Formats: sequence, structure tokens, C-alpha cells
Amino acid sequence: LYKLIRTLKYANIRRGFMKMQLSAHNGKPLPQGTSILSNGINFSVFSRNATDITLDIFEKETDSTPYFSYKFDKTYNRTGDIWHVFIEGLKPGALYLYRVDGPFDPERGHRFNKNCYLIDPYAKALTNKSIFKNLPENYVPAKDKMDIELGTLMDAANFPKCVVIDDDDFDWEGDKPLNFPLRKSVLYETHVKGFTASSTSEVSKPGTYAGLIEKIPYLKELGVTSIELMPLQEFDENENTNINPKNAQPLKNYWGYSTIAFFAPKAGYAYDKTPGGAVREFKEMV
Repeated sequence: LYKLIRTLKYANIRRGFMKMQLSAHNGKPLPQGTSILSNGINFSVFSRNATDITLDIFEKETDSTPYFSYKFDKTYNRTGDIWHVFIEGLKPGALYLYRVDGPFDPERGHRFNKNCYLIDPYAKALTNKSIFKNLPENYVPAKDKMDIELGTLMDAANFPKCVVIDDDDFDWEGDKPLNFPLRKSVLYETHVKGFTASSTSEVSKPGTYAGLIEKIPYLKELGVTSIELMPLQEFDENENTNINPKNAQPLKNYWGYSTIAFFAPKAGYAYDKTPGGAVREFKEMV
């Protein structure tokens, strides 16, 4: 009866019809991130000091609000410091974010805000949006708990959303690591975007993983055996608050040394802009 009540409670209805049949179950704490099972997705996230966690599921990357939300039950959806839930009926490719409540105590490192969406630290892909570029012009960080309580839920339309990735949905065609001897290696360090961004690179998909693929024959012709890529995990190019003194335009974080999702290849470097497309294109490059 308890499971039935929870299923009915969290199966949201939108635009007058059932979006999809989803039901929440206890889930498992490991592995962290998302795990794909035959009949749904398991979600797991760590937080020692959270008092409440909500999982939000979105239909499209531009949606401002979720179509399905589940507030974790502290008794059934928490093991130690790990919060977990299994959402039956959910498929790979699903888009999700978290909202987390807890203490606001900056001196102890706590800045919980239930009105902010958060990405999963274990996310394997994000949609191609900017956290910083889309902050409201009048955005001011909360100074105390009263600021948080009086705040409103942020609009998720332009916020990057996590993508559930199926690791098995790619044919490696028998590829194995080459294990080329280091003493015979010629390493070439480059920047995924910068390597082919110029029209002089003469590639059809400049500034992308796909563009780098087009240049592999050129690199081999040079005698290069291995490529060392500068940061390509997800980061936000718009986090730089400095202004170009020549044109008054905001400067970019070009090099990427400020990772926000260590397991996700940067979506902005992919020619395929569909959610999760960066993962497929990155694997093709490898």
C-alpha cells in the first residue's frame, strides 16, 4: 500500500494526460550517478549535510520546469550519506537535475539553497547551456537564510541539464588500447576547439570532436602517434567576469581549467548538439 501511494503521489500529470508512467522505489546507493536497469534508472548522490533532496526530471532541454519530481524519503531513500532512488519507467536519455535543502552556514562551507537547481557530480553528459550566461541581470547571491527563504525557484529553461547515458549504446567495433611504447611515441598537445576553429583547418565541422577526426590523417602524416588534449570535461566558458578593455565584451574561459562535471565531455565541443551527442562524438574520435 505504501509503494502504491508513493507511485500515485509522484506520477505527475501535465497538459491533461499522463506524461509517462513513472514510479519511485527505494533504489540502491551504489554506484553513484545513474545506473540503467531493464525497467528504469537508479539515481544516487552523496550529501552528508543535506536535510532534503528532490530529483527533477525534464522532458526537453529547454523546459523551464520538470514534468516529474520526487522528494527523497529519509527512511527509504538514504543509506549513510548517500541518497538514492529507482525511477521505474524512465529511459536512457532522460534529463534531470537536483534541488537540495540544508543549512546555510558559509563559515562552515554550507550554502544550501532549495530554490537552485544542481547538476549531478557524476553526470556523464550535460545539455549545451551556460550556468553563468543565463543568470538574471539582477542576480545577487544569497547573503543569509532569510534571502534563501524569500527566494523563488530558478527558471531551468537555460540551465544545463544532466543526461542519462547508456554506456553500452555504442559499438566500439573491437577497438583495443594501442599501448604504443612511450619511447617510440610522438605526443601532440592541442585544444579540441582551437585546433580546427579557423577556416584554414579546412574541415567541414570546425571546432569540434568531429573536426579533430578529420585532421587525424594530417597528424599521422606529421609522424604524430598520440594526442594529448587540453581540458575537455564540461566547464562554463562564461564564468570569466573580466571585460576586454578594447571592446568592453566579456572575456571567455577558453582553456577550460575550471571543471564543473568531471565525467562529461564538453557538449560545446560537439558538432552533434542533441543531448548526449557529445559522448557519442567523443567516442567516435577515440
